[in-house]
Amino acid sequence: MQFNNSKIWFIYNPNSARVLKKGSLLKKHYRRFNAQLHSLEKFSDVQIVVSKALENKVSYVCIEGGDGTTHGVITAFLKQSTNSNLPFFILIPGGNTNQISKNIGIKSASIKALKKSFKVNKVINTPILSITDNNKNSYFGFLFSSGALPQLTDYTKNRFHQRGIGGSFAVVGGMLKGFKKNNKITQPTKIKVDIRTTKNHKIDDLHFGSIVTTLPSLILKLDPFWGKQEFPLRLTYASSNHKKLIKNVISLWLGNKNKSRKKDGLFSWNATKIKFHYTGPCMLDGEFLSLSNNFVISSTKPLNFIR
Repeated sequence: MQFNNSKIWFIYNPNSARVLKKGSLLKKHYRRFNAQLHSLEKFSDVQIVVSKALENKVSYVCIEGGDGTTHGVITAFLKQSTNSNLPFFILIPGGNTNQISKNIGIKSASIKALKKSFKVNKVINTPILSITDNNKNSYFGFLFSSGALPQLTDYTKNRFHQRGIGGSFAVVGGMLKGFKKNNKITQPTKIKVDIRTTKNHKIDDLHFGSIVTTLPSLILKLDPFWGKQEFPLRLTYASSNHKKLIKNVISLWLGNKNKSRKKDGLFSWNATKIKFHYTGPCMLDGEFLSLSNNFVISSTKPLNFIR
């Protein structure tokens, strides 16, 4: 890859957890790559930065920050552009959890990994989630959750992240606490779901939680999806009367995906579209969403990510 013939922009969030603690990899090395450097000191500046990037027909955009930063920058690109003029994205972990970058970006914030990504140029083509509600609010992202996971994420942020504990330790701590029966963190919520897949499915139930993603796996290489259909949206649903949740999570972690978990109140499908009627808590990439009670999740066209 010839740097001189490419337009490379480095965008970093100086307020992301890892960047605050260890400094910005992109700020330190942007001159090596003949890149333009842009700091999101005020995150509201993201719209201006993205607008200028599209105006300059930038070829490669490196994003350094947490999941929220990645979500915000890519959302701005999608809302201001067509898929045909989007750049290649390189994601660098700079936050607490870094779930997105660890799946489709650079696994470590090092100059060696960054140089390798440009040299090897391994491209991952993947769509992301598109969410639209009845009030015409629209969102883009990588991981949607309803019910227990938003409740657990909020608990993890308050209990672990504020103490400086991030990443896998915080996630495992929250899961162990929240997956226990009769815990005070997670409460069942009413939901209706219409799942468009090979054979459509409808749910009208009290649910423990649901997760939807297009990512190949989640943090800790956990892949709690076992749908067989060849569709982009990966959905796992847990009813309020679920059983053996931790045992099932461990089983999935070990790669056991061929058994049905219906008797334990756990279901998984791959879908083209998912319609929700729901008023409980929901999150997208770790941030609470404000949605009307009717909303639809679909997928975008594939975006290009370099690892």
